[in-house]
Amino acid sequence: MENRDTLEALIEQKFAKFPAEQVMQRLDNAAIANANMNTVEAFLRHPQLHSRERVQKVGSPNGPLMSFLPAITIPGVAPVMGDIPAVGEHTAAILAELGLLENNRA
Repeated sequence: MENRDTLEALIEQKFAKFPAEQVMQRLDNAAIANANMNTVEAFLRHPQLHSRERVQKVGSPNGPLMSFLPAITIPGVAPVMGDIPAVGEHTAAILAELGLLENNRA
């Protein structure tokens, strides 16, 4: 740990000249644990998420979006995955429920 910064700099310098796929192949060949860093878009396309039905579309003011189901599942309980509300869509209902609607009208 004392020389971590120096070691990281040397590793980055050595691997900088190779494309990511080649670096991963070299690490795999040397039996060194590694992983690819996905973008959000690539992660959303991951086949495992779709085969396990962990991604679903929800509506939004900007059109349909892909959203992840909650990480924790409870047998017999379906997660609520409603549409994303527009900004201010529920303001009046929330203020009324809190008894503040009358106070906020000027």
